[in-house]
Amino acid sequence: MNNGIIQIIGISGSGKSTIAKASAQDLGIKFIDFADLIVTSANILGGNSNSHDDIINYSPSFLTDSVNLARTSLAKITTSELLIVETHLAPRIMNLWYTFTTPQVIKERNTLGIVVIADDLKEINLKKHDRLAKRDSENTSYEILKEMQEINIQAAIVCCVVLGIPLQIIWNKYNHLESSVTQLNEFIKNNIKC
Repeated sequence: MNNGIIQIIGISGSGKSTIAKASAQDLGIKFIDFADLIVTSANILGGNSNSHDDIINYSPSFLTDSVNLARTSLAKITTSELLIVETHLAPRIMNLWYTFTTPQVIKERNTLGIVVIADDLKEINLKKHDRLAKRDSENTSYEILKEMQEINIQAAIVCCVVLGIPLQIIWNKYNHLESSVTQLNEFIKNNIKC
């Protein structure tokens, strides 16, 4: 079996957690939420976080330190097993996101493939995004969500082309999670020796 990461990225509320967890269970692969690693790292550094919702309250320098420690922890884990890792993208960490979704960092993580869970952003889904935006203390509009999703896709394409690793973009249609899980399972089976 390959050791490394199948990295899942996508905007808040796109369904990436649900899809990645279901696929991990189907295929017997460990699932890690990178935001949880950031929280654990923050607590090691003296923070007092209970969930990744607390990330919005970190100072920029403390968030940077927490992310860097989380990256180091993840790099150690990936040398010994195959993981599905979910990476969050939200306006509050956009600047940091650029620093840890680059070809160098993707290579450091021993990334075997990248999957973007893209949301169809239909009006029915905007309510879900609005709820998440309130949690994130952001004024998230359709235009911002669309721009963030485009950044996800562009960054993933660059990383995959530079490193020669496979890429899958899954358009997660509202209420069609089963189809998205099947697509992710097939991508992993076809591209990763697991």
